[in-house]
Order: sequence, then C-alpha cells, then structure tokens
Amino acid sequence: MKLILLIALTLGVFGQPSQKPESQKECPMHATHTQMNERGEKGMGFSQTATTHHFLLNSNGGVIQVEAKDSADSTNRNQIRMHLGHIAKAFQSGDFDIPMFVHDTVPPGVPEMKRLRKDIQYSFAETL
Repeated sequence: MKLILLIALTLGVFGQPSQKPESQKECPMHATHTQMNERGEKGMGFSQTATTHHFLLNSNGGVIQVEAKDSADSTNRNQIRMHLGHIAKAFQSGDFDIPMFVHDTVPPGVPEMKRLRKDIQYSFAETL
C-alpha cells in the first residue's frame, strides 16, 4: 500500500509539466517560515536564524529554552535573556501578544494558559 501511494505521488509530482524548474520554485512552507522568522526578530528582538528554540515538556509543565548557536554571540545571548525575562512577566499577567504576533495566529494552548494563568507560574533562569 505504501509503495503504491509513493508511486502515485511520484507520478503526480513529475508527470505534470512545470513552468519553472523545480530548483527555482519557492516552497510555500519556506515562505511562511521566513515570514514567521521576520516577525520573530521584530517581536523578540533577536535573530531567529542565529538562535535555537527548544520547547520541552516535563512533569511540572514545560520549559522554553532559547540559545545563541554561537557561544561567543553575547549580543543575541543578552537579547534572549532580556526577552525571556519580559515574556515570563507578560505570560504571568495573561499577555500572549508576542507569540500570537510571531505565529500570526493563536498558538495551541494559549486559551488554556490564559484561563489557568493564576494556577501557572512562569519564571526566567539564565543558563551559561
């Protein structure tokens, strides 16, 4: 079944004439991701391509970990620290405007986080 689907999908992609060579076509997901990164840089104040975000779940809730890809990048590191300190306070007060701006939609979980804001504790801790 998977092999048949793969063959049908392959024929559907390659069996139709294209106006542009595949190497020149823009992936719609890439354009969307690029726009999100642009909004992220504006909303968060640091480079989205020079940093890495990790969203981790644990028994207490979760962790948002953001790191500069280059350990010597003190500019992005300091901007990350400022942003995360600010975002912890904003989330605690029920303000999720920045993630909604960055993602151009209401991210999953935001309605619940707003509703349960008095039961959720947000804190910021620096790493090395």
